[in-house]
Amino acid sequence: MDIAFGVFGYSWLEVVVFLLVIVVIIFLRSIEVVYFSQQKYYPNRPRRLEEEEIPSDFQELSKRYENKIIELGFYPFGTYDCSSTDNVEMPIQFYVSTDMNHMAAIMGPRSLGKMQKCVLEFCTTLLPAGEICTNNHNCPNVLYHPKEKCIVKLPWVDDISILYDYHQAFCQAIEYLSFRPVENSSEDIERNIEEDFVRSYELQVEKGRMKKTIDGGYQITLWGAIIAAPLVLMSKIYVFLLKINKPNKEALVKKVRARYQLALERREWLGKK
Repeated sequence: MDIAFGVFGYSWLEVVVFLLVIVVIIFLRSIEVVYFSQQKYYPNRPRRLEEEEIPSDFQELSKRYENKIIELGFYPFGTYDCSSTDNVEMPIQFYVSTDMNHMAAIMGPRSLGKMQKCVLEFCTTLLPAGEICTNNHNCPNVLYHPKEKCIVKLPWVDDISILYDYHQAFCQAIEYLSFRPVENSSEDIERNIEEDFVRSYELQVEKGRMKKTIDGGYQITLWGAIIAAPLVLMSKIYVFLLKINKPNKEALVKKVRARYQLALERREWLGKK
């Protein structure tokens, strides 16, 4: 058989149609799984945990990274319970840089009582507006984030020093555009931790991706499921491609700089706090 005229006796048109049908079935199935799962989220304000309340496996995990974080110029701020569902616990250990400009977090999601993959993240709030977050999470961003929040995922980075090096490069790349870190007080940080978590779910309601339930929880809407399904699929493809070809730091820095340059030109969200 001449492969130029098809595959296994089928024409290229038939093969393409077959593949499109498979993609559509996967897409519709994904929407069904997300929407009809009826998963509810209860994002109560994060609660500071006492030492005896912190899961022992998470304590061991955070201590493994703590010395490196302190060497980078951070100090512990506290451990919080940021869980929003009954089946997944989310303890997060926060750290603050000595100049109060940057925050670091060690997240240890626990499902069915077992620790999942550790997630490391650095965040910097910017003036006149915006926020840069750099983490090694490999899960998709299914929640809506405002344009002023730039999230860069580096799932192949497990060294916290290298992750912070990337984060600093992103922050420095936009300094010449007059975006600079906000110097927070301890009170500001405490308030941001408590309010931002709930505010992110309220934002999903505003965008129609979630709805509030009678019992005070949040549930994904059909529109939210339609948006989430391709995001999950694309994220899986993205993580797979990263194993083949990781983008270099210069390329990522260029993308972050271009995002904030475009924001300046459009004046989209300047002046927000």
